[in-house]
Amino acid sequence: MVAKPIQEVPEGFKKLIRKQMDAKRLSIRRVAFGAGLDPATLSRILGGLQGLPTDETITRLAGVLGIDPPTTLLHEAHRVDERMMPLLRVTSDLNASELEELLKVAKQIARERRSKKRKGK
Repeated sequence: MVAKPIQEVPEGFKKLIRKQMDAKRLSIRRVAFGAGLDPATLSRILGGLQGLPTDETITRLAGVLGIDPPTTLLHEAHRVDERMMPLLRVTSDLNASELEELLKVAKQIARERRSKKRKGK
């Protein structure tokens, strides 16, 4: 059986976590437990010995570290397209009904675009 290669952890992701840990004087242990991780796991991630955690865990890490919006850490993990960041920043304060309304508009735009593409073929 061949070992699965470790997904490289982007430097920006590691630097942002370390920067926030230093700024808030948080230990790896405290950050890890706050995000639901084993401290050894977080240490391996930051040391490049283990790949990135799930998006949910990255979001929890952002919360523990006070990274606002939390999608900033997802972006540093290369999990969010650069083009989406302005949208994510301006929507971070919307409530559930406002986000639902925005989603409806986005779906309508996507439907219209698909319809135009089909007609253009």
